[in-house]
Amino acid sequence: MQLFQLAKHYTSGMIFQRGRDILIEGEAMAPCEITVKLGEDIACKATQPGHFSLVLPPRKADRGLTLTISAKACTGDEVQALTLTDIYIGEIWFAGGQSNMQWPLHDTDEYRQNPYVKENSDLRFYTVGRNIVVSPENLKEDYQWAYAKDHGWVGCDEESAINFSAVAYHFAQTLYDAIKVPIGIINCNVGGSTVFSWIPHEEIMASPDIAYIWEWHNKAAAEIDPKKASADYYKFLDEIAKTHDISSNISGLSGELPTHYYIEPGQYRFQNPEILYKAMLERVSTFPARGMLWYQGESEGGYEAGNHYAAALEALVGNMKRRQNNPDFAFNYVQLAPFGEPGFANWARVCDQMRRFFLHHPDHAMVTIGDVGCAKDIHPPQKRPVGERLAYAAMHRTYDLPHEFTGPIAESAMRLGDEVRISFLHAAGLHQRNMNPGRFELIYEDGAVKEAAPKIRDGAIYLPLPEGPTPEFVRYEFVTCAEIGLFNRCGYPVGVFELRVV
Repeated sequence: MQLFQLAKHYTSGMIFQRGRDILIEGEAMAPCEITVKLGEDIACKATQPGHFSLVLPPRKADRGLTLTISAKACTGDEVQALTLTDIYIGEIWFAGGQSNMQWPLHDTDEYRQNPYVKENSDLRFYTVGRNIVVSPENLKEDYQWAYAKDHGWVGCDEESAINFSAVAYHFAQTLYDAIKVPIGIINCNVGGSTVFSWIPHEEIMASPDIAYIWEWHNKAAAEIDPKKASADYYKFLDEIAKTHDISSNISGLSGELPTHYYIEPGQYRFQNPEILYKAMLERVSTFPARGMLWYQGESEGGYEAGNHYAAALEALVGNMKRRQNNPDFAFNYVQLAPFGEPGFANWARVCDQMRRFFLHHPDHAMVTIGDVGCAKDIHPPQKRPVGERLAYAAMHRTYDLPHEFTGPIAESAMRLGDEVRISFLHAAGLHQRNMNPGRFELIYEDGAVKEAAPKIRDGAIYLPLPEGPTPEFVRYEFVTCAEIGLFNRCGYPVGVFELRVV
């Protein structure tokens, strides 16, 4: 008789967060007493059928440990024991977002130019199965193959790394070189996903700025026949089955089936609010980790929700802090790179919302990547600079290793006589590269737009004003495909922005 089962991410080769309680979670199938032991640390608990959790005391960085979990039935003689070996203690980060975070190492400029991966068992990789349903039982009979299994835990080598998130891989490598303790990455992302698909319903509804997302969703759902929507989804799966090997569906492998990429309206649409949170993130969100890396926002760049991206980040991060029971949970994220598709009218707005979130939460970190964008591709082919800057942000914000991690971030715009002074954070060594500094615009109350030529003094930008009224706003490269021409002394680019002039 099986008395318990552990949550999926508890396996041999796993890693726990150092300095935090060691959390053991799973499901009990019968009343029993469960005992867990890691090294000399032991915890016991009597539990009823359903979810159980036990806590062991925090530990320092380590490797090669053995975790044992045993259970004895409260009635009867049934016992069950499980041993997990090669356990690590170190630093754990979630890697969340959409396709630019999901993007595999093998499909980057860096790997194509130098197809080499340094083996390192201290780097531990885990990919959460990319699904739109919580479990295989949520699928019709004989369609369980469509449910993607998790992949990991595995150490870093050629086989495991090439299909892993390139950004997270470079983050882990860079951070490891700096702090020399095991690093674990929980890869939990889906290409094309929206920020709202990763936020639970109650968090969306608690925010007056983004609650309308559920109104949109409910209105669309009311116009759909659920039986037809379900039939259409399984027809979609039938088409996949004709062209793919459905004998194995494991996330993080090159043969992973695209069953989560269902874009038709209905309950199976992968961009629905909270759907990926429920199917993927929720079940790992309580596993103690140091923080989250976030590269997302492209989806919001094409519609009105981009105007409220900062509020969405508030809900996303607030939920993760509550799930982690840790107000110091770190959150480091990427401002979008330039992209030349005219259909993404709110691209710059999303970037500016990210900037505003950063100013309200200086304990978190935004990295700018305006120097690695590709005008013709929403997926910049360079991922190493992104991962490195996220690692520098973690070093600076979390590990007390001061290191610049981002470009100049506009903080305020003030009229001083016949000029507007724009102040920045992270602007040491502010300078212009090449002939074009980038386009600055003065926006007036009557809608008039005037271009202004910047002058750099004392780490700030000064814009000369024509005679007349004070402009209402000032913008920098507030377009989809920004051409950044200003950098700090580390060579990191200015982030696009719109500021009210005071």
